[in-house]
Amino acid sequence: MLFRSVDDTSGFLWTNGRRYFRPVLLYMGIVCGTVFLIACVNVANLLLARAASRRREMALRQALGASRLRLFGAALTEGLVLAAGGTALGIVVGHWTGRVLELTLPSLPTAAYRGIQFGIDWRVTLLLGVAGTLSAILFSLPPALANGRRSLVPELNGMEGGRVSRQRELYSVAQVALSLTLLIATGLLIRALGRMEGTDPGFAKDHRLYVNLSAPPDAFKPESGVSLFDSLLEEARALPGVRNATLSSVIFGNQPKACASTSALEPPRTLSGGIVEPNYFEMMRVPIIRGRGFGTADAFAGEPGVVVNDTMARTWWPGEDALGKKLWLGCAQSERKVGLVIGVARDSKYGALDQGPEPFYYLSRRQYSGGNSFALIILTAGDPHQWAKPLMQIVQSAAPRLRTAGVQSLEDEVALSLWEVKWQTALLGSLGLLALILAAMGLYGVVAYNVSQRTREIGVRMALGATPGVVRRMVLAQGLRITGIGVVAGLLLSAGSVRVMRSYLYGLSQIGRASCRERG
Repeated sequence: MLFRSVDDTSGFLWTNGRRYFRPVLLYMGIVCGTVFLIACVNVANLLLARAASRRREMALRQALGASRLRLFGAALTEGLVLAAGGTALGIVVGHWTGRVLELTLPSLPTAAYRGIQFGIDWRVTLLLGVAGTLSAILFSLPPALANGRRSLVPELNGMEGGRVSRQRELYSVAQVALSLTLLIATGLLIRALGRMEGTDPGFAKDHRLYVNLSAPPDAFKPESGVSLFDSLLEEARALPGVRNATLSSVIFGNQPKACASTSALEPPRTLSGGIVEPNYFEMMRVPIIRGRGFGTADAFAGEPGVVVNDTMARTWWPGEDALGKKLWLGCAQSERKVGLVIGVARDSKYGALDQGPEPFYYLSRRQYSGGNSFALIILTAGDPHQWAKPLMQIVQSAAPRLRTAGVQSLEDEVALSLWEVKWQTALLGSLGLLALILAAMGLYGVVAYNVSQRTREIGVRMALGATPGVVRRMVLAQGLRITGIGVVAGLLLSAGSVRVMRSYLYGLSQIGRASCRERG
């Protein structure tokens, strides 16, 4: 499917939509391609069975003068007709699937996904046509070659039938292996989801509501922006039922990038950082494990105090105490300021629940006036959603030109961060189940065909004294042999494919780290 931004004037949606969708589309392509391959193998299996059942017909055609090339072309044409019908049906189903996906897009939590429209255009149609044609040629070749090699000698046809049976068994093994790979990936995602649902984000999220605020530089000077945020903070605290309020340029799911270094001569390193109100750590329950936090009486003059997280303290000053160390803040050499580390805070999750520890630092809004975008966070006495409308009213009445981006509770925001792994689990689980059904159908077809080919043999065995139980065990052993080989191949394939998928499937990397810690 093709996706595009509905609002062509919004470069943000297009640029970020492509950035966010690239790993998702790659993941969907891998999974759907695997199911497509299983379906093609199943069709090839059926074509092989059909070719085997038409041995006498093909031999008769050859006796009447039909060339091998003509028989080969007839079998290939049948495959192309099947592919054309499947491609047409796929376009119709894909069109309606895109409409269903579009209906779910407005509820997605990430803004970059909103405004994305699914559609099937000439490029998608061309891709489907090429894929259908190539699959028809590739998977119609074995039955077409089998038809072209039919002989008038019964012994040679028997050898050819044995080769076809082995090919069909090999196809069934491939189906079982591929479907098992998808099911193993589904199991890993379910395990990742269970782990992440119990992950501590490192901050308190209950009874907390926030709204993103941005003061456009062309409408607000730095001084007026500071006073505006001060007044909004006081009005938010004065709302009935609001226990406290704070401001932060850091909110879950949004990691502001910054630059810092440990000396004036060292080139700046890129990391995440933010500006917060002095009461941020207290209200968000982010403990200061060493040193102190920001004071409300801190002035703008002098070296600004810096609070770093535990990971930054350990990695930037290994074996030393980070308290009292200086940081050169800023990316441009001419704009750098010197800050003094006054405290070390506990690590928090800033971007996602499966995110590993990353260096992060905080600056006080009372000492650093460089921010014009903040999240106004309030702590409520009850359900935070009840304060959504009053909070937006005070924001809009205080500054109509202030840009706002929705009201959301932190608890909902953290829960919505799991939507991607839930979506991946649902998609992979449904496609894995479909692949398993296709593999079961293929395995059934192979066993049923082989039983039909061995009807005379089974009759002779029973005439010589074999019981029905012995015959059933013989047939069951064949199916178990194919399944066993497929399971072994699937386990080997999963061992390699999971390493590749780990970088695309959200949350699998955290499983690996957790498993290592458990074994340690």
